[in-house]
Amino acid sequence: MTCVINREMYMSRIRPFIGKELIKVLTGIRRSGKSVMLELITAQALHDEVVKRVANIDAKAYLFFDEIQNEPQWHQT
Repeated sequence: MTCVINREMYMSRIRPFIGKELIKVLTGIRRSGKSVMLELITAQALHDEVVKRVANIDAKAYLFFDEIQNEPQWHQT
């Protein structure tokens, strides 16, 4: 069972930058809630932004995932 702490102070600082042409970097010590912050932003918003940004590029697009092995549907090869 995961306990999600309301991080409204952090979210209110992040929201103005969502959808902007700016690289966002979220840093912190291990187990400080970085992955939870990504979940709070929502997977759909992330998906929509990735699709929009890679639609018109001719080069490779790279996506980096944090702790992907914890996803139940992830299949390691």
